[in-house]
Amino acid sequence: MKTFKRNELSGNPLNPDNFVGTGELKRMVAEPDVKTFHVTFEAGSRTNWHTHSVPQLIVILEGTCWAQRKDGTKE
Repeated sequence: MKTFKRNELSGNPLNPDNFVGTGELKRMVAEPDVKTFHVTFEAGSRTNWHTHSVPQLIVILEGTCWAQRKDGTKE
């Protein structure tokens, strides 16, 4: 089992190719085959439309957001 605290993770600014606005991206697992991130967004920030080759799990810890599948309705 791996446990960690959010303040122990090193972060990077959001890449403007993938995001609009400001926030921070923290990689939670160092293994290349495991993509687990903790992402924070400032109000009004968002991701650019993109797809993933594997399923994506989004967990909202605070605030509100919109999510949408291609050709789907906003949830």
